[in-house]
Amino acid sequence: MRNTYIIDSSIDITAKEKYELSIQLMLDGLSFSIKDTINNKIVALAEYQFSPITLTSMDNLDAEIRKLYESEKLLQNKNYKKVDLVYITDKQSLIPEEFYDTNSLKTLFTAQNEITENEELLSNYIKSEKAYLVFAFPGLISHFLYKKFPQINIYHQSTIILNNIVDNKNKSTLVAIKTRNKYTTFALKENNRTILVNTYPTSKSEDILYYISAIADGFNLQNKEYELLMNIEKGEIAFDKLSQYVNVNTIEKDLSTKYHKKISSKERLRNYYIL
Repeated sequence: MRNTYIIDSSIDITAKEKYELSIQLMLDGLSFSIKDTINNKIVALAEYQFSPITLTSMDNLDAEIRKLYESEKLLQNKNYKKVDLVYITDKQSLIPEEFYDTNSLKTLFTAQNEITENEELLSNYIKSEKAYLVFAFPGLISHFLYKKFPQINIYHQSTIILNNIVDNKNKSTLVAIKTRNKYTTFALKENNRTILVNTYPTSKSEDILYYISAIADGFNLQNKEYELLMNIEKGEIAFDKLSQYVNVNTIEKDLSTKYHKKISSKERLRNYYIL
């Protein structure tokens, strides 16, 4: 089911090397945006919610993605300058580069995560952390994507956060990025060091508050000055509920990027990873 579909009338996907495609994939949906790199403007934003049956198996998810690709002409464009995909999953591990070894990677990863025979391990190198963010990704979908977009870059959502956290030397910074209805990724940074990065299932605001409280207790944040940044804004239920207990600030976006006038601030924040 298509929830959001905003296309700028200026878009011309036959133009070569002008546009960048960014895709966000979850088990229950897919979003994508298109950026005009010449005018530094987001000219398309689409959000699709998958059928509940998709959640029952990776085969169903693979079939849903293939069906969407065949029906969505914007995804079929061969002229994109760059194609990035962010996969939302809680199966992740941050491994220091001195311990990273492809021969023992599965053993290291499965010490904290379970993977199925239908999943493969992908890695993103985080230069600022001198570590690899390793995550499980559906193998069938990986093969399909690399066939359709040979130049595609696949990222875990934690990679996007770690590459965008601005260090605040005066206080600790806790970032909590919530997806539409499934997960929240938390990253805690202190004195230019990443203390924690993890993803937890959060279907309700109370779930987010629980993990914030657990992190605050575990790292003794109550006795320190810290800033909580989230991809929600005042007036949203989650923001108003959480503000009763902690000081919440909306995470800033790149102010240099322009947007189609119909793309609301709420949609921008909800699609943090691809905008």
